[in-house]
Parts: sequence; C-alpha cells; structure tokens
Amino acid sequence: MTTSLASRLAELETMNTAALQTEWRRLFRSQPPSLSRDLLMRAIGYRYQEIAFGGLGKADARRLRTLADAAEAASAGKATSSAGDDRLGAARVVLMPGARLVREWHGRTHSVTVTDAGFDYAGRSYRSLTEIAREITGTHWSGPRFFGIGAASGKTGGLQRKGKLASAPVPRPRKAKASNDG
Repeated sequence: MTTSLASRLAELETMNTAALQTEWRRLFRSQPPSLSRDLLMRAIGYRYQEIAFGGLGKADARRLRTLADAAEAASAGKATSSAGDDRLGAARVVLMPGARLVREWHGRTHSVTVTDAGFDYAGRSYRSLTEIAREITGTHWSGPRFFGIGAASGKTGGLQRKGKLASAPVPRPRKAKASNDG
C-alpha cells in the first residue's frame, strides 16, 4: 500500500459524517446513500483502493451483476427451477443410496441413511428430509438446509433436487503493478 493511500485511509477515521458525505460526492459524483458513518468510511476506503490498485474487470463485474440479479429474482419468487437455467452456477446435489447424513441437535446425534425410495431415520422410512427435520425439531425446517446440503429452493427433500450453494466465489480485484512511493 502506498504511503499516500495509507494516510488517506487513516484520515477517514477522523472525518465526521458530513465530511464523509462530501468526500462521497467528490468520489462518486452522486448523492451519498443513507448509510452509517462506518459504512461510508468503508465504501470510500474501498474506492480509494480501487483507484490506487485497479477495480474489478468487466467480466468480473458482469458476473457479479448476474449473480445479484439472480438472487434478487429468487428472493422475489421469480426463480425458475428448470435444469437448463443455472444462472447461479450452482452445484447439483445428488444423494446416492447408502449415503449417511449426520446432524447433532440439542446434544443428540441424528443419522439419516439415503435409500432408493427416500430416507431412513430411526427405523422408519420418509419421503423427504423435511419430514425428518420436522420429526427431529418439532417445527418446520428445510430438510436440505437442516442437514447442511445446500440452501433449499422450491420443493425440498427429493433425491434428485438441485441445491443452490449458500455462497458463490467472488472474484478478487485485479492488482496494478507495484509502485515504490514512499
């Protein structure tokens, strides 16, 4: 990190909210959002580093925009469950017969075995993990989420469900060539 960048970042700590909002206007050429002082400092600090070292490439920014749009559509209930639309690049979770899922709940270990017809838990057969999660907890849970095999989407607990990963890898900013200021 260059000396001038380090001093600019340290200076942010001493600025009040009004000064941070003024700096936001200068850097982003827009009105500052209604954010806490801490978040304004972080965003401005990120922008300083982006200017000094380079920001995201166009492909990375496009990928993040696609992920954000897909997440927004999913939260609005517009997500499609067709196998062809894999906008989040999510992994397919396929549970093979014989696999065991283990979860500790309130000090007790619960073990579920995947079968050809569904799941076996405590000597009984179940069609879905959600039924088992309800049996264990006494309340409604997403079965796949309860057993940690991916965030639930649509109907839960089937053997061939497509599970969405909880988080996607975020590309790192490109670094500019090192400078010897200092």
